[in-house]
Amino acid sequence: MVKGQKKLKLGRKASHKRALVRNLLRSLFTTGYLTTTTVKAKALRQEALRVLATLKVGGINNLRSVSVTLGTRELVEKVVKYLNENEAKIKVLKIGFRDGDMAQTSRVTLVGYNVKKEAKKAEKKADDKKEKTETKKSENRVADIVKNVGKNVRNVVTPKQRATSRSGL
Repeated sequence: MVKGQKKLKLGRKASHKRALVRNLLRSLFTTGYLTTTTVKAKALRQEALRVLATLKVGGINNLRSVSVTLGTRELVEKVVKYLNENEAKIKVLKIGFRDGDMAQTSRVTLVGYNVKKEAKKAEKKADDKKEKTETKKSENRVADIVKNVGKNVRNVVTPKQRATSRSGL
């Protein structure tokens, strides 16, 4: 008789549970930390420790099985580099309750995991460029509105115009 096999069920079917844990693993190994519910955090810790132990053993078959779980080769290389530099520790810290449903939330952290600051800077630059183009567009709209105020009031379109229903809401 087999006893003592405890798996967290998470209220999902097996395929959905596998997909959920894989997505959480990918997010954890990409950023180094993750905020989720406590039950999901515990399931994630179990799976992350399994992946790290598999990579510690080494071997081509273990690398292939982990690459199936993590999805990309770059992510597998990142995790292997983390294992070579640091001791594999995962910390789960309870941080409070979620506003919508009062579910207990936790932060899962890979201890000693460094996220490249260059990637964050590149994302920030892209966001800045996006904001500049959006502000230019809105400034052009405002200039067009100011020009057209004296001509024909019906053709002027305000930047934020909302559709109204028959009830006027």
